[in-house]
Formats: sequence, C-alpha cells, structure tokens
Amino acid sequence: MQRPHTVGFCALITIILASYVIMPDRSLASPSVMGVSDFVQGSDLILEFSNTERSPLTASPFTEIIDQVQESIPYETQEELTDDLYVGEQQVVREGENGVLTKEYRVSSWNSTEYERTLITSRQTEPVNRVVRVGTKIKIDQLNTPNGAILYSQSFRMWATSYDGNCVGCSGRTATGTSVKFGVCAVDPRVIPLGSRLYIPGYGECHAEDTGGAIKGNKIDLGFENVKSGWWSARYTDVYLLID
Repeated sequence: MQRPHTVGFCALITIILASYVIMPDRSLASPSVMGVSDFVQGSDLILEFSNTERSPLTASPFTEIIDQVQESIPYETQEELTDDLYVGEQQVVREGENGVLTKEYRVSSWNSTEYERTLITSRQTEPVNRVVRVGTKIKIDQLNTPNGAILYSQSFRMWATSYDGNCVGCSGRTATGTSVKFGVCAVDPRVIPLGSRLYIPGYGECHAEDTGGAIKGNKIDLGFENVKSGWWSARYTDVYLLID
C-alpha cells in the first residue's frame, strides 16, 4: 500500500525537475534548491540541501551587568584643647580622610532600558577624622590709646558699620535684652563670644551684646542712639578683645 505522504513528495520532485527544464542555467535557479540531491529509499523520499545560506544568530535584547557605585563618607574635625598654644592658634595633628561606601548592583535591562536593580553586596571603609589642637593660653599684649594703655588677648581685622534701634521693625533691644546705644555692638558669636569687651580705635570700648543677620564672620556693627548724630563711617578697622 502506498504511504499517503509519498504522493506529496513526488509532486514536489516534479515541480523541481520542471524548474530545471525551464531554467537549465543553475545560476538563475533559486538559492534554496541549488545543489539539490534526492534519494529514494523504499517509498520515502529524502531531500538533502547543500550550500544553503544560514541566517546569523539574533542578539538578545536582554542584558544583565554588575554595576559598582561608590559614595564618599565625609570625615569630621575633632578638636583638642591645649594650653601649649595661644588663643586663636591651631595645630593640625592629623589630616582627615573621607571614607568610601561601595555598593554592587545586578542591573537588568531590556533594549538598553534598565528595569531592575538589585543590591548584591555593600562594604564600607570608615573615614579618618581630622584632629586639630586648639590653643587656650591667653597672650597678653598692650595697646596705647588716647585714654591710656589697654591690655588685650586677641585682635581682629574687621569690616565695621554702625546702627541704632530706630530702624523700621526694630525693637530697640539687643539679642541679650539691653538697649541699643553707644557702647553696644553686634558681632558674630562664632568669632567673638557675646559678653566680650572690645576696643575699636576711633570709636572706643563696646560690649558684644547683639547679633545681626548681616553680621557674619569678621564683621561688627557699632551701636549709637541715633546714627544720624554718629560719626562712624563704614570701613575696615582693628578690633581688640580686652582682658577683663
């Protein structure tokens, strides 16, 4: 009995042979049937194709990489008080070094678009703090003024302005609760502690009893009852921290 699929293979061979008759020049034949050899084994037909072109492998749109990210951990400054140094003097004992936090992620992407990031490992190098020695020893110097000699421990070069308590929105009171008047001055407490007694050439003595939003760093505001009757003009001047 003839196998059903044999008829189909015979029909296929008939079409192939007919194409060879019509196009005897094999260079014009379809590449898919070039080098065709056929074998009949029993009632089965086996076709073997040689020299056929193969399509290259298609690259996968899925990628997975390991991404390493480092973050800096800032060091801190540690101060050590010492009376081996004068007030205002500092000595660096050890320089600081930032630490490092290293994280590794598994990153999955599809068509170059990241869609998943998973933390794999995390390790940390601790920062090394900066160590600074800060002087506490008081150095006594003398300054001759029109009113006689004064003793001081520190001097600062500052931008000095003047003010009173009559401005719009002003209460006329200082940050420590006293009245704004001649002999009162506003300072940055990080530079000059509140309550300090100061001497300013051309102005005289004042007490650091006030602060101000614009008084930052090496700036000082000299108080008057009324700046219109005051004589101070804004300028740089030396400011001396007096010894009580």
